[in-house]
Amino acid sequence: MSIVQLPQVGESVTEGIIGKWLKQEGDLVEEYEPLVEVVTDKVTMELPSPESGILTKILADEGAVVPMGTAIAEIASSVSSSQNQTPSKTTSSVLKQSLESTTNDGTPEQTASPTTDSELKKRTGTFLKDVRPPGPTGSLNLEAADIKESSAHIPAPRKPSLNATNINALPSTPGQRYSPVVKKIAGENKVDLTLVKGTGIGGRVTKEDVLDFIKHNDSTLDGTLVVEHDQRERVSLTPVRRMIASNMTKSVTSIPHAWTMMSADLSNIVKVRNRLKEEFQTSTGFPLTFLAFVLNSVGPLLKLHREFNASLDGNDLIYHPDVNIGIAVAAPTGLVVPVIHAVDRSSISDLAKNIHSLSTKAKDQSLAIEDVTGGTFTINNTGALGSESSFSIINYPQAAILNTEALINKVVAKDDSILIRPMMNISLSFDHRIVDGLQASLFLRDIVQTLEQFDIDASIT
Repeated sequence: MSIVQLPQVGESVTEGIIGKWLKQEGDLVEEYEPLVEVVTDKVTMELPSPESGILTKILADEGAVVPMGTAIAEIASSVSSSQNQTPSKTTSSVLKQSLESTTNDGTPEQTASPTTDSELKKRTGTFLKDVRPPGPTGSLNLEAADIKESSAHIPAPRKPSLNATNINALPSTPGQRYSPVVKKIAGENKVDLTLVKGTGIGGRVTKEDVLDFIKHNDSTLDGTLVVEHDQRERVSLTPVRRMIASNMTKSVTSIPHAWTMMSADLSNIVKVRNRLKEEFQTSTGFPLTFLAFVLNSVGPLLKLHREFNASLDGNDLIYHPDVNIGIAVAAPTGLVVPVIHAVDRSSISDLAKNIHSLSTKAKDQSLAIEDVTGGTFTINNTGALGSESSFSIINYPQAAILNTEALINKVVAKDDSILIRPMMNISLSFDHRIVDGLQASLFLRDIVQTLEQFDIDASIT
């Protein structure tokens, strides 16, 4: 018997949500075959089976939040070929062993089996304690977060009607597979699963969907629950949205936020970009964005204003030696923040390439762990959505987050003249425990001046 554990996949990922089981109890699985989808605040990944065998028991239901290193399933190892047992015999032996481990009244017998060295080697993952994640905007912080799955109360089984149709098997949607827990609750309460709207990954019906359906539908027809007409719609949060909700709450309740904003005249940068963007697009295959110019200006300044490239750890301020800036991207499953490393040593061309690559991977949901870890500062390009003024929640435990707004031609007074200039509002949210308004204003002022004084003859490579 092999225990499947949730593996540690990164220093800042210490918890995951069981999104969808790709195999069910009793299924044969091959080594490295995808076993379950696991959702973290960083990425969604498929956990492969550590060996070939039979999935005998699922220990974590879909939607459950489990720490890395937790046992989530049991696999009975395949019998070696020298024993010449067929899969059917293997299955029978597993069922026999399961029956022998129960008491006369049918309840499981609580026996402890010793763990051998060979079994330990087969286990995947290591449980790490006291891990403190940096996380993206809304990233998961597990140091003080108390995310617990409350055990939902399962309603008492309804008394079956004498109608003979109740004896028939409940209908199921073609191609739809239900977990054992879902089928158990539906069977006890005579719920037609074809009437239940699934909110799980890929529209899968979860335990919460069935319980919510039972709670809001008391009328029956021939012993089977039917949908009531209700204008309200109740939809369970996706695993990613649940993590974002928890992380946002953690950030705003732990960090005393303060904000400041200035406007920057990007005339020089607009001229450089307009001159190079078509040639750049043709030669590289990706666009030359204004965000690349902003990153190029902010990166070196974070070396000068070190307190903004830091994080608070208790009563200690940790200054990070590298400048790794996360860029907020709206992905299909929710907000993610891939990280561009060594921004202070990167050219505008390299930054534009990294922005395009990471944004594409985020929207395709193909980000790797290394793409979303190690961030020391965050930039949120809300201007891409047309926003002119906004303030973001700080990416815990970072010191600040910068917002770049839409670039808009505005009438401005300059040198006793009325001019039209491409203006961008730039706002800074900062942790008031680490810095005060003076340092924030000086940092933001230097960013504005660097952008406005950009050399129109400077190389971007």
